[in-house]
Amino acid sequence: MSWKEAFLRQALSDFKVHEELARLQLPSCHELLYLQMAVEKLGKYYLTPNDGSKPVPTHKSIVNGLKHSTSNPATRQKMGFSNHTIYREKIQRICSVAQWLEDLYPTSDDNAPNAKYPWSDGTCDVTAPCDVEFHTQVSLPLLKEFKAFIKGMLRAESTD
Repeated sequence: MSWKEAFLRQALSDFKVHEELARLQLPSCHELLYLQMAVEKLGKYYLTPNDGSKPVPTHKSIVNGLKHSTSNPATRQKMGFSNHTIYREKIQRICSVAQWLEDLYPTSDDNAPNAKYPWSDGTCDVTAPCDVEFHTQVSLPLLKEFKAFIKGMLRAESTD
C-alpha cells in the first residue's frame, strides 16, 4: 500500500467514526475531532505525490489539499462536476469551514480553543472542549454542505 492509499483508507475510517459520533449526540468536540482527522488525511491524500514518496508531515493540509484537488480532472469528474469552474467555486465556498477546522488544531499555545485539549483564557479559568458547542462557531448549513461534499469526495476516491 502506498502513502496515498493509506491516507485515503484512514480518512474513510475516520469519517465513519465521525458519522457514528454525530448519531450519538455526544459533546460536539468528539465529532469535530474525527471530522478534522478525516479531512486532514483526505487533504494529505490529495497532496501526496503519486510516486509513493512520504508526504511532508503537517496538520495544515485541509485547505491546501482541497484546493489541490481542483487540479485533478479525475476527482472533479468522479464527483459529477463536468465544469472545472463550478467545482473550483464549490471548493472556494467550503474553504471557510476547512480553514475553521484547521484553525482549531491544538498548538503549543495552551490558550487556543481546540477540540482535543483543555485550554486557559490566560487567567485561572480552564475550559474543557466537551463544554464548548463548537458548531455555533460556523454556519450550520455551510457545515452540512461541507460534510456532504467531503463524504462525496471520499466515496468518489474510494471507488477506483
